[in-house]
Amino acid sequence: MKFIKIIFSFLLILVTYSTISQDFSGTNQSLKFKQFSLVDGLSQSSVLCIMQDSKGYMWFGTRDGLNKYDGHTFKTYRHNYKDKNSISNSFIKTLVEDKNGDIWIGTNNGLNKFTPNNDSFERYKHSETKKSSFDNEIWSLTSAGDNNLWVGTNSGLEKFNIITKERTDIAKDSVHLLKNQIRSLFRSSDNNLWICNRKNIIVYNDSIVKEISYPQTQVRKTTRNYAPIVYEDKNNTIW
Repeated sequence: MKFIKIIFSFLLILVTYSTISQDFSGTNQSLKFKQFSLVDGLSQSSVLCIMQDSKGYMWFGTRDGLNKYDGHTFKTYRHNYKDKNSISNSFIKTLVEDKNGDIWIGTNNGLNKFTPNNDSFERYKHSETKKSSFDNEIWSLTSAGDNNLWVGTNSGLEKFNIITKERTDIAKDSVHLLKNQIRSLFRSSDNNLWICNRKNIIVYNDSIVKEISYPQTQVRKTTRNYAPIVYEDKNNTIW
């Protein structure tokens, strides 16, 4: 009887191990990665932003060019000082598609609209003559609803109307937004705008709803772990 119990225990261990192995094996088999590099047509290896548009194309913003991927080949867009219809700068930081299917690109030197039908760009940059506060170094873009975009820059927050092309300087209404360098914007399902800057996180909805401080580091008090990405899951939890 003791021998039978030993055999049964041994078989149970084998079955359990086999089941676990199959589970892990199946998981590993489902995770397949394909790398894309300069050899495959990517313009530069530092990818700073990724977006899939409504037509299914993948867009990759890099430190040297905007890349459009159709599933087979890459097409690269770079600044060309001889072509006024080219993108204003090749350092791409952020991408967003509007309700019309036009793609807006934030660069190191200006905001751009890409019109797929014309395969060309329109540039929107800071104007010294008009005394615009619009900062050319754009870090983040997100939809503000209707015909507006939220634009996060080194000088704060602005609202940009994609139809009239009018800019509203939100930064001047708040000392926090005015002085802090915005690094990430995210509009949650409750229509709050999460503004992540170098100093803290601000939850905004026509006025400041809440301020969230970053945790102080133990080694250097001057260093803060500012958030470059904000995400909301299906349970409305903000990550």
